[in-house]
Amino acid sequence: MLTDGVLGYIYTFATDAFVQITDVDYPGAETITWQDGYFIINKPNTSLFYVSDINNGLAWDALDFASAESNPDNLISVWVDNSTLYLFGSVSTEFWTNSGGVDFPFSRISGGSTEWGCAAKNSICKYDNTLAFLAKNRMGEVIVARMNGNLPQRISNPELEYIINGYSSVADCSTIAYMLGGHPMLQVNFPTADASWLYDGLSNCWSRVQSKDIGRHRAEMGVNYLDKIMVTDFENGNLYRLNPDSVTDNGDEIAFEITSRHISQDDRRITVDKVQLDMETGVGVASGQGDNPQVMLSISKDGGHTYGTEQWSDMGAQGEFKQRAIWRRLGQSRDWVFRFRITDPVKRVILGASVNYRTGGT
Repeated sequence: MLTDGVLGYIYTFATDAFVQITDVDYPGAETITWQDGYFIINKPNTSLFYVSDINNGLAWDALDFASAESNPDNLISVWVDNSTLYLFGSVSTEFWTNSGGVDFPFSRISGGSTEWGCAAKNSICKYDNTLAFLAKNRMGEVIVARMNGNLPQRISNPELEYIINGYSSVADCSTIAYMLGGHPMLQVNFPTADASWLYDGLSNCWSRVQSKDIGRHRAEMGVNYLDKIMVTDFENGNLYRLNPDSVTDNGDEIAFEITSRHISQDDRRITVDKVQLDMETGVGVASGQGDNPQVMLSISKDGGHTYGTEQWSDMGAQGEFKQRAIWRRLGQSRDWVFRFRITDPVKRVILGASVNYRTGGT
């Protein structure tokens, strides 16, 4: 079943038939989910949700509806996960289940509500073994959360929340979830802010992701199809396969950047003698860009406000596995921040970094 927010359509795979829903009792749908043979929709700008006839999305009864009533907010979205029907409002969420009732099949689970709602209907996605979404309560600010039972569990940190709550709008937020080498990944897009963020659920790390010449990443929506992650391009309608071994974005360079923590010690002068990036080397390609790949270091000595000229170090041509990325005699400062950047289309594996430094006269 598909909807454009007003009209509804049913596609039947067996017959390849694409048919508009014409039942006069069809109320219009903002979002759609499915459970136990029922299509479930929420009526736009209300707290009402409706269910179709069993196994028939073309047939609807005007009396087959219920209301989320624990709070007076309108429904934003309906979702099903682990046989639980989630009714997301703007500042609250209710949890229902198929109880097999004769008049209406679904009923609210006892104690099944929380005063956290959803700030963006397209931010909800299946993530790991639960749901992730952009959550909001009556206090106003938004967080990125995943459901833990019937309660949202914060996965964003205060630094990220400060940034996203400064965006002019988060209502168009969208998310993509996928596994990458055993790591559950969540990409959170903010189209109005032209920004995308990526969460690694195994390491609990957030990073900024973006495509060339734009602020955000191109991937807008994603789905697991035949064990491959397929994503849509927000701008041109292209469909891509997410490939962890690819070193370009549809032919465009991927800039890889890591910024260190601040290095300081009681406002004393620190002399840095050597910085070494522990990484896989000898990853150059046979010819063309990347045959002599470089990693670039830029340094801030003013608390991360500005960075100096990039200093380059070889990553090693193809097969040069003993190459090391080292920078020496970097000077003095009371506060150091190091930024490493790679733009060549080669494999990037960073294990860590080390800094040899002296404080004062030692």
